[in-house]
Order: sequence, then C-alpha cells, then structure tokens
Amino acid sequence: MAAATGGRRRRRSGQHWSTASSPAPLLLPRGAEVEVRLDGEGFHGSWYEATIVDFALANGRRVRDYTATYSHLVNNDVCSAITEIVPAIQVRPRPPPPPPPSESSSPPRFHLYDIVEVFHYDGWWTGIVMSTPDPEPGATATAIITIGFPITREAIEAKDGIG
Repeated sequence: MAAATGGRRRRRSGQHWSTASSPAPLLLPRGAEVEVRLDGEGFHGSWYEATIVDFALANGRRVRDYTATYSHLVNNDVCSAITEIVPAIQVRPRPPPPPPPSESSSPPRFHLYDIVEVFHYDGWWTGIVMSTPDPEPGATATAIITIGFPITREAIEAKDGIG
C-alpha cells in the first residue's frame, strides 16, 4: 500500500513510513572478503578470492559494480595483485571456514557424482566426484578421490574430507 505525497511515493515498512528513494543498505562493504566469478576464456565460471576495494551504485539504490583486488591472481608485468571492476552479480561472500576437527568427529565423505568446488589453479572450480575409494571399516585417514571438470574435460585427484 503506497500513498502519494508531494510527488513522491512513500512505502509503509512495518509501523514506519519511508521514502522509496532512501538508499538500500550496502551488502558488501569496502574491505569485505569475497569470491568473484570469472567467465572469460579459460576460466568458465570459476571463483577467485578477492577483497572489495570500492563499489558503484545504480540509480543510487543498489550496487551495480564492485572494484575488487584478487588474492591469488597477479599481473605478471608489474608483479602486483590484479584489481578490476566486476558486476555485482559475479560477486559472492566467502564461505565460513570449516569447524576445527575434534577427536569425536569424522571428516565428511563425498559420494560418487556429488557436485563439489575444488581449489585448483588459484580458484574454486565446480566439479563432479568421479571415483571414490571403497570405504574401509573404521578408517579415519583421508582418502584420495577423483574430481572431473565437465567444461574443461579435465580430472584431478583430491583428498576426501578435511585435513
């Protein structure tokens, strides 16, 4: 329900009225640690760790672009981290770190055809678990699994579980 007053629209939010032109809260502030998706040739939707340096607003309300500095990607010409402007749709917050292992907990195990993200070539790549070892009763050691990347048609071996 909106009421027009003096040429401006106002929205009712809860018990308070607010102008429709008030800026939305910033989702990712300067200094936020994020991941940026790259879709260029050779990257195919991989995610790279970065830090937000600045942002640009669209119509004063929503974030249109972020300026981000990559953590692992460097410009070989000047030996410094790459900083670039990226659309907000290609930025996501970094996931929380895994909990510390305890004596009573066992690491998670992956199953055949699970979709996973693997840190590979300085970025996070989406892959599919292609092979898993036969589970051994009472085994707590980390096993090796094969991850396939459908887009690049590449397969790598990775450790199953945290450790």
